[in-house]
This record gives sequence, C-alpha cells and structure tokens, in this order.
Amino acid sequence: MKPQPRFIIAAILLCLLYSCSSTQAGDAAKVVQPQEQTVVQPAIIHRLLGPKIDGPNEVEAGDLVKLTADVPDGAGLDWAISPAEAVSRMYVDSNKKTAVFASRTKGVYIFALAVAVDGKATCLIHVLQNGIGPGPDPDPDPDPDPDPDPDPNPEPGKRFVLVISETGERTAAQAATLMGLRGYLQEKEHDFRFSDPDIVDRDKKKPAWFASFDAIREKAKVEVPALVIGVLSADGKSTTKNWVQPLPVTAAAAIEAIKAKGG
Repeated sequence: MKPQPRFIIAAILLCLLYSCSSTQAGDAAKVVQPQEQTVVQPAIIHRLLGPKIDGPNEVEAGDLVKLTADVPDGAGLDWAISPAEAVSRMYVDSNKKTAVFASRTKGVYIFALAVAVDGKATCLIHVLQNGIGPGPDPDPDPDPDPDPDPDPNPEPGKRFVLVISETGERTAAQAATLMGLRGYLQEKEHDFRFSDPDIVDRDKKKPAWFASFDAIREKAKVEVPALVIGVLSADGKSTTKNWVQPLPVTAAAAIEAIKAKGG
C-alpha cells in the first residue's frame, strides 16, 4: 500500500499545540515549574537560547540511530515520529532526552520533539534519511549558471527533488510541509532528499553531489530553505533542467511547484 500524505499527525499536533497555544504552553509550564532558589547557570541560559536534537541525518538501513535532546534539565519533553507506524521502532529513555531508532525499511523519517521550559515552548524537528545512498549529480555541468526557467513546459517524468533547510530552524509548519511532500514524492516514485546545508557524509565531508546542487542554489541567489527540482536521468545518476526556488510554506504549494515542472 502506498503511503498517503499526512498533514496532521501526532508529531505536528504535538508541536503546534505546544508552540502555538498559550493555554497549552501554560499547562506545560506547570510541569516544569522551577523550584524556589533555583540558580540558572550560564550553560542553561545558552541551551534555552538554542535547544536542538543531536544525531545523524543519514544512515544505512538497519543502523542503530541515537538522537539526543540538547535541552535544559527539567524541560518537559514529548517525542513523536512520522510515519506514525514507525513508533514501534523507536525507544525513548526514562528522562526523554534520548530516542533510539532502527529500521531496515528505507525512507525518510521525521522526528518531532516538543520542548516546554518555564512556560516557553518550542518544537524541534529532525529529518533522518534511512538507507538512502548518494544523490544524483547535475548534468552536464556540476556548477552551471542556472537558468531561472530552463523549460517552462517540461514533459512529465521522474524528478529529483531536494529540500535544503536548516535543521535547527525547522518549525512545526515546515515539518508539515516536508511530510506532505514526502507522501506525494513516494507515491509518484520520485527520488528526493531533505538535507541540511551543513550535511556531511560518513567520512565527515560534504557530499560532492550535494555541493553541486547547493552551488546551483547559491548562483540562483535563493536563500535557504530552498526547493530544487531536476529532471532525473533514466539511470538515476544525474539530472538536467534544474529549477531552484524558495521552499513554499505549505505542502500543497510545494506539490504544485513540482507538478508544474513535470513531477
């Protein structure tokens, strides 16, 4: 059965409730109300300014993945994963700061962590490429001057779709966009990646294929988050007619942008 787009799942509901509702944020604050005479250390202040999820973005299918929440002690935490059925593959420890995941099913998994501290709530998003190998290379020139519209009416066919977005800046709304995109791209059997600008491979180096696409984005003067759409070759090793644009704010708009380029 092919996966269907999910725009409202547990992870997004969780994050939206925490980050967008003053009532829920207030309730969450009761859980993490600091005790009297609590001294806030500088390290804690730093973490309050930048909570994040530490962990790999790309692994081989079946690898054990450890995700760690870099958040202040005493924070209220709740994890969720999409697709929702993958929850059976995820274990969260008793203090909820560590989530462990492993699956032999290849694909894109999106982890959401709602964090509540002193009445302030935020949603952290981590995207994991599980068992996905190197991406294609732009063809014929890996660093061309991009044409803003190389083909206004492309023939429908297989596409390579790359979303470049900062991991630490992914919001609940952006997570909903990525999940809706994932469902559509899997249904149409397009090749795709969701990557951080600072992505590194297993050798701790920026993948050559990604650097080529990121160079196209920079020449097009498109800021991150960005959406790159390329016509995928028959062997899946290269693309032509690469389009670059800002990532639309909704999944529906992003899907329409891909459809307009033959996807």
